[in-house]
Amino acid sequence: GAVYKMVAIEDENGEMEDTIKISSNASKVSTPGRKQVWRINKKADGKSEGDYVALWYEDPRNEEELYMFHPQYTYINKKVKDFTARPLLKDIFVDGEQVYDLPSLNEIKQYAHERLDSLWEEYRRELNPQEYPVDLSKDCYDNKMKIIHDIHEKINSGKI
Repeated sequence: GAVYKMVAIEDENGEMEDTIKISSNASKVSTPGRKQVWRINKKADGKSEGDYVALWYEDPRNEEELYMFHPQYTYINKKVKDFTARPLLKDIFVDGEQVYDLPSLNEIKQYAHERLDSLWEEYRRELNPQEYPVDLSKDCYDNKMKIIHDIHEKINSGKI
């Protein structure tokens, strides 16, 4: 199941300050900062290359080439060219007002079929499916590593 983890806190000046949950289990360390998730597809055939987790200000649509890598096993990586990028996170409510028009059931069904068709067979198979790639942007990864480093520095200097 999924677990909600806080990734930023608003300070007294209204600025967002990134937060992180540290664990001895690398898969349980949160990724700090406000983010957008992008679905990356090949232009040629529409097949998915994976999801790309980026900081909120990054827009892969402005890039000719994306460097995508596994957040834990960074040696698993690839460069992607000739791609489309579609943001997945959308505002539903803003200041208590609904700003998103809910799709009909038929629209949801059509959307689900289209998205499934964009996945390679190895991700859709029922027996031993391949893990779908969810990669971090370099800025997102570097931000995470910097915050971890800063926390270790504070611990080692006795400030925590």
